[in-house]
Amino acid sequence: MLISKDILYKYIFYIYFILLPIVAGLEAFLAGSNKIFNGVFLIVFLLSIFDIYRRAFMDKYILLFFAFVGSIFLANSLVYGFNLSSDLNPSMVEGMVVGSRMLLLVFVCFFSFLMVRHGVLQSKDFIYIASYLVLIMAVGQLFGESDTLVVQGEGNELALHGLTGHVAITASILLSVLPILFVYSSKSKLSLVMLLLCFIAIIFTFRRSAWLILTLLGLIHLYLMYFKNNTDAYQKFKVMAFVVVGLSGVILLALFNQGVSDAIMTRLDDLNVSSGGTGAGRSIFWGILWTYIFEQPLINFILGNGYGFIQGLLENKFGSAIGAHNDWLDFFLSFGIMPIILLFSMVMILVTYFFQRKRIGVQLLGYCVLSLVVLSVTTGGAFDTYFAFLHATIGFVLALKHNQENLLKVKSC
Repeated sequence: MLISKDILYKYIFYIYFILLPIVAGLEAFLAGSNKIFNGVFLIVFLLSIFDIYRRAFMDKYILLFFAFVGSIFLANSLVYGFNLSSDLNPSMVEGMVVGSRMLLLVFVCFFSFLMVRHGVLQSKDFIYIASYLVLIMAVGQLFGESDTLVVQGEGNELALHGLTGHVAITASILLSVLPILFVYSSKSKLSLVMLLLCFIAIIFTFRRSAWLILTLLGLIHLYLMYFKNNTDAYQKFKVMAFVVVGLSGVILLALFNQGVSDAIMTRLDDLNVSSGGTGAGRSIFWGILWTYIFEQPLINFILGNGYGFIQGLLENKFGSAIGAHNDWLDFFLSFGIMPIILLFSMVMILVTYFFQRKRIGVQLLGYCVLSLVVLSVTTGGAFDTYFAFLHATIGFVLALKHNQENLLKVKSC
């Protein structure tokens, strides 16, 4: 008997996330494998959505997401079509590649939305996939190759490289599963165990933005779950004791292990801007980029300067050919004002939904939005394909909202 289309689509969803970290690891041996993987699934998700869409509606956030990516393709085409690109070596091809990767994220979000709307994917499926991603990163740390793509002496020697072989990718995948593991940790023992493992793994990525997001989500979650509207003093004491013990463990590890201590302090005191440090150096190169915004011609303010010119600009002004480390600056300077307006609108839609009362999944959506915004501001990369699970989780919550509205309509009839 042939499997149903719905089950086939469910397999596709699972296969994509099963292969995502594996293909990232293969990239070191087979250059271009990640682009092929993304291209194949771009087509697969497109064809699947084309079939499923006939049975469902679109969400306004996803519509804006499509418009956001479309504005990048449009701006990129106009900049090169009218010869408006910067003279700092931007690349039209790379701009198209960036747009294509982001289009894949739209498809992942929409595909997740449709699958949950039809009951094909449920919360347990997201928990299983999140658990797999955490486990494969932990296993990859034991058997994976060392990270040779990062600068030695910046705390990276002890960093968790995972199966992917690159600490930044490992951190991205781990951060993408944090929101759903936090929310379901009180409902599922599997989620709780994976959350603790993910917590340890993120600590050893030695990524400052990852530490920041983990800390913010952790504090907010503890407050909402155990302190807000909770009169049980004993339970509060147990939670506080657990936090103190955990922090003490990290501090003791740093004090008695010189390697860990040096790695942490080096990452926190990344002031070596002359050699490309991106810690405190952000205040310098963000200032360079912000100044350039008001010096560029008006047409470039509207349409951007072309993708990749930021590296050239910062190499001239900062001494290191690095990216903006801020999605808002990156999109604005590369593709102009329209993507920024649409991105801000996307965030505002999610924020307004978050403040609506009696909505299913509000807490999960809040964690997703916080992760997305903090990441986009502090380090960039919130729209990289390695954060696909985070965007899928947003699709999951949006579908819960629509399902709840349909249920309320049925009850009122």
